[in-house]
Amino acid sequence: MGIKNSDTCDCNFDRRSLVSLFFECLSNNSPTTQPTHLLGIILVKSIGIAIAESNENIKADAGIIVKPIKILVFGLPGSGKTVFASNLAKKIRAHHVNADEVRERFNDWDFSEIGRKRQVKRMLYQAKRAETQYVILDFVCPREIYRALVEAEVNIFMDTISEGRFADTNALFERPKNIKPDFHFKEKDAENNSDLVLKSLITSEFIQPNSRMLGRYKVAN
Repeated sequence: MGIKNSDTCDCNFDRRSLVSLFFECLSNNSPTTQPTHLLGIILVKSIGIAIAESNENIKADAGIIVKPIKILVFGLPGSGKTVFASNLAKKIRAHHVNADEVRERFNDWDFSEIGRKRQVKRMLYQAKRAETQYVILDFVCPREIYRALVEAEVNIFMDTISEGRFADTNALFERPKNIKPDFHFKEKDAENNSDLVLKSLITSEFIQPNSRMLGRYKVAN
């Protein structure tokens, strides 16, 4: 399913269903003898994968661990990433990992190739620690190789400015080519853009709205 708005946004994502496996595991009330590393991690490869309503609803006796869905919000400095990410995080109750905050925490302002790769690893480490259904990684992520390392289930490109305030980042930044963004926003409109992402998440045929997704987009079963 794709959503198209040629003026402000291009949205396109593929969905692969692991739903039957997921709910088969959830519905198994008998003690499992399966190795937990086989039952344990369900890799969510698109935003159309159904997941439990909350971490509390995952059955411990089934040995199931659901990885948070990673949402990468990338673009040039000043493109509106953080305002948008903060807005979306509130609506879907996601853990928001901001690159500047991570750099400040580690007092690491090295923007060399080595420094940028180190930053990607730190962002991923913070994402792995999230205990929420979604985790939003908000950073420039200027090169395609960095985006490939992130392996986000949802990629959001904030394409709202032609250049940022740092010449070296402008020169390094690669527009998406191999990894097509699921959402391509061309205007700074955090409220409407985040609503669009929210609506796409909860109206997908594979995912049902839950207590984490409140508001006018909640649909009846």
